Amino acid sequence: VNSVFSKAFIAFVLGILLYYGITLGLFAQTFGMWFWGLLIVRKDLGEVFLGRAYLYSFLMLALGLPSLLLVYLSPYRRSLQEILTNTMLIRTAARPKA
Repeated sequence: VNSVFSKAFIAFVLGILLYYGITLGLFAQTFGMWFWGLLIVRKDLGEVFLGRAYLYSFLMLALGLPSLLLVYLSPYRRSLQEILTNTMLIRTAARPKA
């Protein structure tokens, strides 16, 4: 039972890394990011390719909660994975005027 769980967990983590790495590397957004109007770009507004996208995805999984804390405490509102991979999330959706 323990080996089945560990194999399933490894497959799950690899699936997450593949999903995030491929979608961020090829399309610069996941489905959720598309829905919320977010796009990932390099700090100089260049494209994020597969290598940087996989590193971003790995760091996102590894640094989950401390990264969220930094977003709320930092004046620039950037997460640890954004700082370490020299990327940033930008909003692409327009908001209606109230």
